Amino acid sequence: MVFKITRYSQEIDLSYEHKTRCPRCASKRGDNSGNNLHCYGLDENNKHKGAFCFSCEYVIPSQQWLEDNGEIEEEEYDLVGADFNDDIHKKLKETTGVDSKNYRSVRTDVSKPFGVRYAYSQEDGSVVETYYPCTKNGELSGYKVRHHVKRFEAIGETGKDCEMFGQFKFKTNSHTVVITEGEHDCLAAFQMLSDAQKNKQFDPVAVVSTTIGGAGAYKQIKNNYDFFNQFKKIIVCMDADAAGDKATESVVDVLPKGRVFILKMRYKDPNFYLETNKATEFISDFWSAKPYTPAGVKSAAEGIDEIPDELRKPRITLPEYMHVMQDMMGGGIIQGRIANVIADTSCGKSTHVNRMVYHWIFNSPVTPTIVSLEATAAQYMLEMLSIHLEKNLLWRMTSEQIIDFLGTEEGQRVKNELAYKETGEPRFFIIDERAGSIKDMEAEMEMLFRKHGSRLFVIDVLTDLLRGSSEQFSEDHMNFQRNMAKNGVTTVNVLHTRKPPQNAEGKPRKVSEFDALGTGSFVQSAAYNIVLNRDKLSESEIDKNTTEVDLPKCRGGKTGSAGKWFYEFEKSKCHDLDDWLRNNPQDF
Repeated sequence: MVFKITRYSQEIDLSYEHKTRCPRCASKRGDNSGNNLHCYGLDENNKHKGAFCFSCEYVIPSQQWLEDNGEIEEEEYDLVGADFNDDIHKKLKETTGVDSKNYRSVRTDVSKPFGVRYAYSQEDGSVVETYYPCTKNGELSGYKVRHHVKRFEAIGETGKDCEMFGQFKFKTNSHTVVITEGEHDCLAAFQMLSDAQKNKQFDPVAVVSTTIGGAGAYKQIKNNYDFFNQFKKIIVCMDADAAGDKATESVVDVLPKGRVFILKMRYKDPNFYLETNKATEFISDFWSAKPYTPAGVKSAAEGIDEIPDELRKPRITLPEYMHVMQDMMGGGIIQGRIANVIADTSCGKSTHVNRMVYHWIFNSPVTPTIVSLEATAAQYMLEMLSIHLEKNLLWRMTSEQIIDFLGTEEGQRVKNELAYKETGEPRFFIIDERAGSIKDMEAEMEMLFRKHGSRLFVIDVLTDLLRGSSEQFSEDHMNFQRNMAKNGVTTVNVLHTRKPPQNAEGKPRKVSEFDALGTGSFVQSAAYNIVLNRDKLSESEIDKNTTEVDLPKCRGGKTGSAGKWFYEFEKSKCHDLDDWLRNNPQDF
């Protein structure tokens, strides 16, 4: 049985398992090796099992899925066209004009300020092509071309890495922005809203659209998070159909929380309102836009159906020397949980938290962000470099020697290993702003989550950030962390403790989770409470450099003593004490 389909003008044979050139990569002049797309062949019922691109994640659904769900529309127009330069732009302007000819009921005085151009029929002068400008950093990068029969092509760069269509017009607007699914819907919505605005002394409502279609809109919106973050009110206006509803759900996840409204249209899109003289109804629907509220009520059956997803949540593993605690947790910290590391001052908690971070930047399934309240970004990276090189840099080298090393070829190699993934993306982020408020930090965390996909935050030290604040600030922040956890975000808080009382021998007793400074919500909200103790005044070098670990709270795992960690100062390296003693019997 033969199954052949055509995508992006390329024929694909789904009849047998093999690798071939991805049509979407090829449309961008990629996949020159011709093996990005994996075709999975036929199932036991002789139905094709679809295909998947491991580079751009392009999906061809299986035949069974299509039979169950219906055909899907190819909606993402992430096109890269031919070279674009001043000469090409000049020739384009010579063969096009700005007169809209009232095409699709959009006036010239509306489309011209958006930079839209048109090509006209030689027979009757009607519009046959529309050229929508695309920008990067406010500069023209190309044109997305829409032929009168709905077909798209590109001149220059027009894809998800560009700004939103119309974004360059609204650099200083700050109140309301509307997001539409298509460029002409953007023009139509802007025209209707501008005409309805009685007091022209105020800025018009900003209206922008994606340049890559509804299915991929969230990618472009995420890349332009800073633009949307300037507005007090963000109104999402995707097409009124199943695809538009799906696009809306993905879009709201990458926009600033608490400012998103949904415009429920009674007709398919804004351009339909305009073309059918229903502008008054559009304005009514615009003012009726409701704040987005995710569904929170589910049936018991829905809860059971979600059990597989809960059980398949990835585990955030720990450094090798923490294997006792990792085993007690059942394999590591479950993604979407809150964890606390609790210890007395100068107990060495930063030493171990930093090694957790170092492990996570190479092994975590999600991108980490460090909120560093005790160290600047530079100081933090010196510690990461020491761990990476297994050499205590500040102890073994002078400042000038470190600077000279960083300037060498080897230093640059180490920097790139530590700072960048193989794809060129940052391995992790650092927030080292200590002058801002807790709300400023929350805004930074939300931006990194929604724009950059960071889903693991380490706050070192949370109690310093909230010191002196009212208890309500602490309660509100823990509510923020709990809400982030519902979105799959893991937060690891480092907590200082109160000065512990003395025991019967007159020495400070071991600290417990209840000694943590701040509101009780810190320890109550966490799934994991990790308590560290160290006898930093011991006469024994081994005891002085050994941290005792307790796990008094571990949801879904075991509680109790979680091992001992030994710090080898010269190598800036940590070990499980029992393992180190077994491997170094001559040292004790």
